Amino acid sequence: MKIRSLSGETLFQADRGTLKACVEAAVRRRIDLTGADLRDADLRGIKLSFAVFQGADLSGACLADSFLAYVVFTGARLARADLTQAYLPYANFIGADLTDARTQKAYLLGVKGWP
Repeated sequence: MKIRSLSGETLFQADRGTLKACVEAAVRRRIDLTGADLRDADLRGIKLSFAVFQGADLSGACLADSFLAYVVFTGARLARADLTQAYLPYANFIGADLTDARTQKAYLLGVKGWP
């Protein structure tokens, strides 16, 4: 499984598993996922802290029921993303596109750049 950038470059590769497991492994290894192409990714329930998705495309991605503490989404595209019941303390959304994102019951303590 590979995580690719919007330009097609491989940012991280795991031998096997789901895309969700691959993203979790990349973040554990402190891989910067700036510019990652995660359109329509099923990341439901993912657990990440201090991840960097600056300028990444997560449009249509499912991040419902996820733990996303201190995650950087500056300039990221999250249009139509599902953030229902996501735990997002101190996440940074400055300049992010949240058009039509679903955010019901999301936990937003200390979030920056929330519309």
